[in-house]
Amino acid sequence: MPLYLVPHPGECVPGRDPRFQLMARFTAPGAAEPDDMQLVLTSWLDLRPTPMLAEAAGAEVVAALRVALLCPSGHGQLLLSSSDPMAPPRIELNFASEPEDMRRFLAGLRLAWQVANAPGMAGALQRIACLDEAIISSDSRLTEYVRTHVGTYRHALGTVPMGVDDDPCAVLDQHCRVRGLDSLSVVDASVFPTVPRI
Repeated sequence: MPLYLVPHPGECVPGRDPRFQLMARFTAPGAAEPDDMQLVLTSWLDLRPTPMLAEAAGAEVVAALRVALLCPSGHGQLLLSSSDPMAPPRIELNFASEPEDMRRFLAGLRLAWQVANAPGMAGALQRIACLDEAIISSDSRLTEYVRTHVGTYRHALGTVPMGVDDDPCAVLDQHCRVRGLDSLSVVDASVFPTVPRI
C-alpha cells in the first residue's frame, strides 16, 4: 500500500538513485502476531506505465513509502479454469478482504503518513500525492484509498501449502509431494504456509 511522495526536481531519478533505501518492521496495534507489518521506502517509482496514476499524482516519477501487511488474515485462491494444462488459472487475490487486514492497513497508512510528514522527511519532498489529512482521518475514505491502491509485495507463496494429512488446505505432504498424485513434487516458495518475516 503506497504513499506516493512527489520529489523535488532532480531527485528520485530512475537508473541513477538506488531503488530501495530502508525498511522498518513493526507490529500493528492489536495484531495477533509480532512484526506483521513493514514500511519500505522506495526512492523512485516510475508511474509512466500507468498514465492515470501519474496524472493523479501530478508527477511521472515519485518516491513511495509502502505499507506492507506480512501476515494477512485473508487469503487468495489459485484455481484451475479447465483441464487444459495450457489454459491460464483463475487467480483471486482478495487483497484487504478481511476486516482485520483492512484495520491494520489503515493503522499502517496513518503511521506512514506521520513518518512522511515528520520534519526530516517532509523537507525532502514537495508533497504527498493522492492523500490528504481529510482522507487520512476518515476510515471510510481511507478504506476506499486502500481498495484503489492495494497491490502485491511480491511474496508469491502459499498457493500449494504443505501440512499434516488432516489439514484441508495442505495440498502437499511434509516431503512436498502432491497428495493424490504419484511422482509429482513442488519445490518452490508456493509450499510456504506463511510469509517469512522475522
